Amino acid sequence: MPRPYDEVCDRLKRQYAEAQYDPQSGLSKDELQAELARHRAENPGEPRIMTRAWLLRLLCTRARIAVDPEDYFVDKIEHHDLAVMLREEWRREADAEEFSGDPPVIAGAWTGQLDAGHTCPDWEAILHLGLTGLRDRAAPHAGVFYEAVTMVYDGAIALCRRFSEAMPGSVIASLAERPPQTFHEALQLIYLMHELLEMENGYCVRSMGRFDRQLNPFYVADLAAGRLTRKQAKELLKYFWVKCFAKS
Repeated sequence: MPRPYDEVCDRLKRQYAEAQYDPQSGLSKDELQAELARHRAENPGEPRIMTRAWLLRLLCTRARIAVDPEDYFVDKIEHHDLAVMLREEWRREADAEEFSGDPPVIAGAWTGQLDAGHTCPDWEAILHLGLTGLRDRAAPHAGVFYEAVTMVYDGAIALCRRFSEAMPGSVIASLAERPPQTFHEALQLIYLMHELLEMENGYCVRSMGRFDRQLNPFYVADLAAGRLTRKQAKELLKYFWVKCFAKS
């Protein structure tokens, strides 16, 4: 059971800088890069959306993870920004092809940049369907897009199982099987999705949407069922929001 927030807040503020990834829990950076290189060599004509989905599933299933028994949430995966590196490789290729004949950039001129952040996911669908529901919504459809979506969510579900095995008793175990049903589970799913989105695009720019409206049904139901007190909900929120501070 985690200690009161006030007793551990200083350590929680350093949780990403001091994360201890278990070397036995997955592959090193070099090993992950080797797996990606092998896959690309064996599938030279694969649509890029499928290569990217394959990489995200690889990271979810085989990258190293870290858990902290003094945290209410699990979220740390050592992805080494490999998805961002792949995107940047493709972007440089596209730039070279598209802009190779352009005149040199004028010193001091702002030339714009690729913005893969500043996103607001459909949090209501995420909380209503959960990882399994989102996967099952895509799976029946034909086409590489739906195949890629299904692959990514299969990876996210596998990651939940890995986290639950590494830290038994964590609410994340339920998220591998169904949508969230409690306030704690809903917070865990939101933050896990937040981390997976940042792993995919590399930007710490994410909107939590209408956070109050999204979480209120879970909060009210927990209070009515006696599963949660107002004080406990405040404690969960402190542990949740300090993560955003710790990554900034």
